[in-house]
Amino acid sequence: MIPSLAQNAAPSSADTLARNGGVVETRLLSDCTVAIIGLGSGGSLIADQLARAGVGNLVLVDFDTLETHNVGRHLCDIADLGRRKTAAVADALRRRAPGIDIQTAEIDIVADPEALAEAVRRCQILVGATDGNPSRRIVNRLAIESSRTAVYGRAYTRACGGDVLRTRSGEPCWECTYGRSTTEEEVASAYSNNGVAYADRPVVAEPGLALDIAPIALMCARLVLAELVRGKGSAIESLDADLTAGLYLWANRREGSFEHWKPMEFGLREFAVQRWYGMRTAHDAQCPACAEGAMVSAMLAEHGL
Repeated sequence: MIPSLAQNAAPSSADTLARNGGVVETRLLSDCTVAIIGLGSGGSLIADQLARAGVGNLVLVDFDTLETHNVGRHLCDIADLGRRKTAAVADALRRRAPGIDIQTAEIDIVADPEALAEAVRRCQILVGATDGNPSRRIVNRLAIESSRTAVYGRAYTRACGGDVLRTRSGEPCWECTYGRSTTEEEVASAYSNNGVAYADRPVVAEPGLALDIAPIALMCARLVLAELVRGKGSAIESLDADLTAGLYLWANRREGSFEHWKPMEFGLREFAVQRWYGMRTAHDAQCPACAEGAMVSAMLAEHGL
């Protein structure tokens, strides 16, 4: 007879994360704090992966509630309909990682960026998982002003693919990379439809499979973990030699922006779906967010400083 949980002590984080050992030790991440800003299908999966890896402290930021059309791709389920995404995701993560410390903030970050700054004050890394440019600009400005690393993930229309951007202090920022972008993106919530805080276009519930969102979210989580363990002796530090790009591109299928790509087949010489591509980013000399800092950094680099 298998003993029930009620007959035994509740499992600890050390128990649930035991198989992470040898790749990334729990002790390397237990004191780390990450902010996940936006808890849709992508943000909730990023939060889940970080909790599974052993990140000890998360700050979850979102102003939205879970709607029916979210459930097919979201970490949470029908039992959470109508709840704040922050509360629903926090409960799911605590079931996964019992010892995790989670703070939640129900903030309209475009209307109240000061509240966001206060909520994420102790976070080492900011994850911008919102689905619109106004909110990403707020995260970008906060990352620049506080000299923190930020990671952004976005899906294109119909989740045919997407990209992930990592910005570090002194490197090209989100505005440098995307400020003039015309790429069509998906928008996934009624809140996005009714206001400007999370979206730029009046579109709700774009089609796209959960497995189309997953590669983008997983790359975001991988980049965050790689940043958190740098210099700590983890096995995943070898990724520092691989993940040197700022921008990463992924295509789920040959559609939309990728419709003219060659079939993947067996070759490696052409751009193909189902593969990651790292790309260089560059400072925009007229970037409204970091131009002054970029100019100073360039001058210092020119003189070897």
